Amino acid sequence: MSWHRSTISRAYSSVTRIKYAGRSGHATGFFYNHEGDTYLITNRHVIEAQNDEEGANSDDERSVFDEIRIFIRDHGNLQSTNHVDISLMDGLGEDYLLHPVIPKADVVAIPLNFELSLVDDDDPETGSKALHKDFLPSSSPLNLDGLFAPTTLTLGYPGDF
Repeated sequence: MSWHRSTISRAYSSVTRIKYAGRSGHATGFFYNHEGDTYLITNRHVIEAQNDEEGANSDDERSVFDEIRIFIRDHGNLQSTNHVDISLMDGLGEDYLLHPVIPKADVVAIPLNFELSLVDDDDPETGSKALHKDFLPSSSPLNLDGLFAPTTLTLGYPGDF
């Protein structure tokens, strides 16, 4: 198996589509494992609603959607998915976490109440898989002087799918 096919397959199984209840449109996020816990990592603007949008609740002067829907791939068939609805009603600190160093960064971590196999598991038990720090191109800490880490890995699905 060539490097790019192996990498694409691993990235593909770690990315999920995000949909909203009663709204059109979608976003993407990826699964990440940190110290045995699985998180959905996505952009902060994905869970934030405009104040006049239906399905939003207010939390600490932010409006967030009440719920998002993600999709988990089947173990035997990566093209087949099941959905999981995730409540954001309890808000900041309970349902989602902001960047610990730069709270205004456009990124959130949403704790999930289920575990996924890791992307490099030899014998995975789940079709969707979680990335971890050893899989990412660089595990070096954020360079605060330049505001960017030396290497960036971007995951998601462009356009409509």
